[in-house]
Amino acid sequence: MLSEKGQHAVVYGHRGLGKTSLANVLAQVFENYIFYKVNCNRADTYNSLWKKILRKITFINQQRTTGFKYETIDSVQRIVLPDNMEVSIDMLEDILSSFTEPMVFIFDEFDSVSSEILKAQMADTIKLFSDNYPHLKIILMGVAENITQLLGQHPSIERCIKQINLSEMQSPELLEIIENGFKTLHIEASDLIKNQIVMLSSGYPHYVHQLCYFACENAIKRNSSVIEKIDLDESIRKCVEDGDFSLHTQLTAALGKNPDKNQFAKLIMACILCAEQSTVFSMEQIKHHFKHFESYENESTHIHVIVGMLCHSSRGFFLSMIRTPGGKMYKLSQPLMRPFVKIQMHSQLSGVL
Repeated sequence: MLSEKGQHAVVYGHRGLGKTSLANVLAQVFENYIFYKVNCNRADTYNSLWKKILRKITFINQQRTTGFKYETIDSVQRIVLPDNMEVSIDMLEDILSSFTEPMVFIFDEFDSVSSEILKAQMADTIKLFSDNYPHLKIILMGVAENITQLLGQHPSIERCIKQINLSEMQSPELLEIIENGFKTLHIEASDLIKNQIVMLSSGYPHYVHQLCYFACENAIKRNSSVIEKIDLDESIRKCVEDGDFSLHTQLTAALGKNPDKNQFAKLIMACILCAEQSTVFSMEQIKHHFKHFESYENESTHIHVIVGMLCHSSRGFFLSMIRTPGGKMYKLSQPLMRPFVKIQMHSQLSGVL
């Protein structure tokens, strides 16, 4: 994308797939570009976002000393804008048109932006850069299932945008992360340990890094250069402690209270197994995986009731129900719940996954 004239990018996907990590390493890969990255929030406007960017830009100002033997002195300066000055698209063009260096402006967490006006202004800016300033690039990053969720509908910039959907990583890719990290630290682990980390992470590099970090930390505390089961178990315990609060809250609501908690836990694990194979799954698939945990007579009515409850607010909307021509289908409301549940319930899941 960066090497293509007039092209910009929208990077989207679920949480935990490495969007921010990707943004942080781009400068190491594309050394010919100067990167400026900011995080977006709900309160941001076009003015506030670009002021964050502009304040980071530095440039060399050359000044000559007075006298017959003058010298040229270079000084590093920043763009200074008064707080009461509003940055518009026209003003942004006036400021940036004088820069000839290739620049990339990264707006991370763009999903937090709710203003349709701001989205439209950013789309107009992308078109402006694409048409007139090909050395200026914009990358928008955020949690979304498609580009429309992130940026809205702007057909005029479709030709200017590269859509990059970050999906779950494959097992060989995750193993490569693990092995490269262990090699750097001179740490060893059995294939069984490494494969367990891959299994628990469900394709999310965030959990691979977290599980490996805590496992290595525990092994080093034991004065060992080999990760054992005890280190992985401690890593899982710490991951549970450091778990995402929103996921923890949703799972707690889904499990509910006794006496049904055990039944809900088993059905939740059955849903996780379904989600490992397909984003959307049927009642029959849920029943099939539920049999891994227990044989239940008259299970049909029982499972239908629990699945229905898991789609309700009282159970944290753990599942979302989708009506299709073939009937009702289900999916996890939060895809990141897959590795989260597997780590939370590791001891109960062992032998099944």
